[in-house]
Amino acid sequence: MDLASRWQRARRAAQTVAVADGAPGEAATTDAVDASAQRRGFDNSLRLGEGFRRHHAPVRLADLPFVLEQLAPTAPCLAGTWTPRPEDEALTLERTGCPAAGDGPAVCDWWREAIAGLVLGVTGDVRHDRHCSRGHGGARCVDVFYRDPQSPLRFGPIPDAMRGDLDAVARSVAILDSACVIEFLGLSEDVLYYRLPTAVAGGGVRGQPLVERSLRRRFPHLSPREVTPRPVFVET
Repeated sequence: MDLASRWQRARRAAQTVAVADGAPGEAATTDAVDASAQRRGFDNSLRLGEGFRRHHAPVRLADLPFVLEQLAPTAPCLAGTWTPRPEDEALTLERTGCPAAGDGPAVCDWWREAIAGLVLGVTGDVRHDRHCSRGHGGARCVDVFYRDPQSPLRFGPIPDAMRGDLDAVARSVAILDSACVIEFLGLSEDVLYYRLPTAVAGGGVRGQPLVERSLRRRFPHLSPREVTPRPVFVET
């Protein structure tokens, strides 16, 4: 259980704001877990996990529930119900919420990034993503752990009620730019992920402004995020 205390110190070292009593803040305030602190939380947790893996052995996907449950007393997001998904080489962790949810979305994001770094470090090949959380207004919290970096599980499901409006967005964009094809990938914590496969051929982001304006009109509470993979070098 030395890992638990070391991880707690790594998380605290990533934060820049102290709580009222002068001790290092453990996700105590939104200010303590801004975007730069979240990145440091991921990096510190990753390095700690890599050191653990080098000195012991990689943690297998099937063993993650046992390992992470031991850390739950100091990491509230790790308590919940685990469900194996052997057909996807994945696990899900669900819970009704945790004390951190009441502190707002930035604190939930802080824990998400720290967990993702630690899991990748101790396993070497398992990714972690969060489909929904109470901190972001969801009815529950759902985390996924998976091996395939291209797994569809890296994005949360799109509700059926949204499909009609998304189809309408695709049609309206096609009227203005017939070459623009949209593929909606998933919805995680109010972020709608999509790709523009036709943008790859030209190496640009053709159609992206049209898509995002249309999405924001229909879904003002969502943040669209374009994730089309592109080559590093593009011929001109």
